[in-house]
Amino acid sequence: RIDRRTYLARFQLPVDTKYVPLAAEELTERVRSTTRPSDRILVFGLAANVYVDAPRVSASRFFWSRPVVVQFENGRAGYGAAVLLRDLERSAPAIVALQKHWDTPSPVEFFVSNAPLRRWLENGYTLEEDSPQFAVWRRRP
Repeated sequence: RIDRRTYLARFQLPVDTKYVPLAAEELTERVRSTTRPSDRILVFGLAANVYVDAPRVSASRFFWSRPVVVQFENGRAGYGAAVLLRDLERSAPAIVALQKHWDTPSPVEFFVSNAPLRRWLENGYTLEEDSPQFAVWRRRP
């Protein structure tokens, strides 16, 4: 008999982990309250539940970051950071949430260290929130 935030906080591991249920719930609330149902979003990390719970559609076929970060099948059609960038250019998300502290490099570290992805982000988005778990960027009007 506890509220949902308290319940999720019980499972929120330390800041430097991939499982962040409370932070994902807060991100879901932000997406629901600040975007339209027809808007696309990008959650680059391990919080794909945001797409379902918001509900919003991913701006990319990559609904989590791991295949891109490890460059799985990079160079093969349909895979890699270049394909992610093409997806984002084609379906510009209203919000980009880059997760921190998961793996090496973390999703946010990978994204901003990739020059074309960083340029795309900086040219069209403004950092809206920089929490311990997510850097959240909003598309400029």
